[in-house]
Amino acid sequence: MNIKQLCLAVLHVGDASGYEIRKALADDLASFQEVSFGALYPALRKLVEEGLATSRTVSQTGVPDKKVYEITELGRSQFIKTLSDAPATHQVRSTFIMQLLFAEELGPERLRDIMLERLTEFENELEKVAAFAASDCFSLETRERVSRFCCGALSAHCQTLRNEIAELESPNDTPNNRTSGPVQCAG
Repeated sequence: MNIKQLCLAVLHVGDASGYEIRKALADDLASFQEVSFGALYPALRKLVEEGLATSRTVSQTGVPDKKVYEITELGRSQFIKTLSDAPATHQVRSTFIMQLLFAEELGPERLRDIMLERLTEFENELEKVAAFAASDCFSLETRERVSRFCCGALSAHCQTLRNEIAELESPNDTPNNRTSGPVQCAG
């Protein structure tokens, strides 16, 4: 999804200021979508120009006024159409996968360190998903569905990494003892 669609996603949930949209993208949706914050305010201006959102200024005491955005019916229908028409793809763009492809060049110690770093990242992502599940940004049913999917995938990644790290650390595990050849995936 592009930044305009991500803004519409946040506004679909409720009216929000630019700061609140940025916070929602950073806190609630960052685990699910890559976000370019430099394009946020130009995207909001464009949404208003295209009639997909409106904005109003809200006076505040002791602080500068804030601009609050609201999705229009046109914006809501375009957002739903985008969701409906988009292929349900899941892209993996990963430096980590490249490191695995060339693991022999890195050596077992560096590979172990890389795997430990990635394991920590996955565990941190699990914590973010738990925070998302406990938030009130979407319906309980939606949060539970997304959490089940993300936790299942992240937990599987964590377990696989733990197994790979254990294999690297095993003193009896040399390249000659490992099964070679392609691995068949279930499915």
